[in-house]
Amino acid sequence: MDSKNFKKPWFWAVGLLFGTLLYFLWPKAKLEKDQMIKPPLNMSMVIPGKVESVSQEIQLSFDRPGTIQKIYVKERDEVKAGQLISELVHDDLEAQVEVATAAVEESQANIQLLETEETYMKDRLARREQLGTVVSQEDLEQAKIEFDQASGKRASSRALLKVKEGELQVARANLSKVFLKAPIDGRVVRVPAQEGETVMTAVEPQPIAILADMQHLRIRAEVDEARIREVKVGAKAWVSAEAFSHERVPATVIQILDIMGQNKIQSEDPKAKEDTSVLEVMLDVEKKEFLKLGLRVDVT
Repeated sequence: MDSKNFKKPWFWAVGLLFGTLLYFLWPKAKLEKDQMIKPPLNMSMVIPGKVESVSQEIQLSFDRPGTIQKIYVKERDEVKAGQLISELVHDDLEAQVEVATAAVEESQANIQLLETEETYMKDRLARREQLGTVVSQEDLEQAKIEFDQASGKRASSRALLKVKEGELQVARANLSKVFLKAPIDGRVVRVPAQEGETVMTAVEPQPIAILADMQHLRIRAEVDEARIREVKVGAKAWVSAEAFSHERVPATVIQILDIMGQNKIQSEDPKAKEDTSVLEVMLDVEKKEFLKLGLRVDVT
């Protein structure tokens, strides 16, 4: 280096300016480089979601084969727990209940007659025993035999009554299986069956109607496997959809599933990847009046 330049004032001025720039710009450049390597965890992401019932959809089906006689609901009907949804043809089962009921009633009437007879024989025997020597031993023994016979008949009739009552319970249980009722309050979302259709239960139950609990809705969203560590239970989120006129609704992560799976929610974004490994998370939404079952939403 030329010693003359080293001694000139302008040389020191240039050096001081370069040092100052290096002092202020170097930390910023290093920070930007670090941020590119490790993105901050608090940066937002947008993931696809779908509105579902907390109890999910409930498939209502008969547990016995038969022919559908009547379907009492249609799609979008609101139903109450215990409300009749459908019934099978059941004339033969009604007849079985009537026959079994008649048999029980006949058995009960017969028991009443036998109890009356038993009471009479018991009193008759007691009178014979009170008379003592006035009544022959033969008459006394005959009274005992007749009382024992009456008691035996009454006991046999009671045993027969239990059998008849069991048959009636079976007949009533079979009849009850032809009536399909709603297990909860909810909305009918689909009715895949038709009246007159044959129901088969040998392989798997055939859904007659599909019910959803509309009072308890939530959002199921899918987080890409690369970002699952950024989602925690209790994390706040915003939910938006075209159906909300893009208004953002507050939500909270309430559950994170333990198992990874393939994405099931189809995104409208043409750039979205398919067959992606995702983690499903559940969110509770504050304004549930915005929610519609099956609605696709964006979760931020």
